[in-house]
Amino acid sequence: RSPEGPPRLVEIFGPAQRRIGGIDRVRHRVQTVPAMRFGQSSGTLRSDNGASDALDHPPLEPRTRGTVPKPLVIVESPAKAKTLSKFLGSDYDVRASVGHVSDLPSKGLNIDVDNGFKPTYELTERGKTVIKDLKAALKDASELYLATDEDREGEAISWHLLEYLKPKVPVKRMVFHEITKSAIDHAVNNPRGLDYGLVDA
Repeated sequence: RSPEGPPRLVEIFGPAQRRIGGIDRVRHRVQTVPAMRFGQSSGTLRSDNGASDALDHPPLEPRTRGTVPKPLVIVESPAKAKTLSKFLGSDYDVRASVGHVSDLPSKGLNIDVDNGFKPTYELTERGKTVIKDLKAALKDASELYLATDEDREGEAISWHLLEYLKPKVPVKRMVFHEITKSAIDHAVNNPRGLDYGLVDA
């Protein structure tokens, strides 16, 4: 009701008591109540006479939009990452490894001569920071594209990234020989696996 107007009667219809037009219904007169409006604090209703009534359920929390997973693409140089992101757009997260992330330790032989001359690597100081940042980015990734250069050095960098990141999402090796829209699209749509022959070389 409006503040100046008289109380308004509300009609509801219940089970069969009176038959009108082939439909059984009963008319009840319901007690009118003062008009209600939402109070200043959430979770209450406030009437015109100042009385407050708590709602029988807690107030709804505002919905927050979660992060949408998207592919993480890792290239070697920051300049290439910036250019690649322009072609791939906001649907991809493009980062740079800034070259090698690991190297042979400065002390010791670091080659296992009894186990196929297997080398021992460690993260560089810069590599520790890069890996930490890439691991954080990988938490929101739907898949991982290793897009380092397609040569022995680039393949080794991709292998080291794989060893230190330990991704739990699908991993794809993305290679291209020119930075053009068509070349990047072809590389995304035609990934391959890691070439361990190049890594060993």
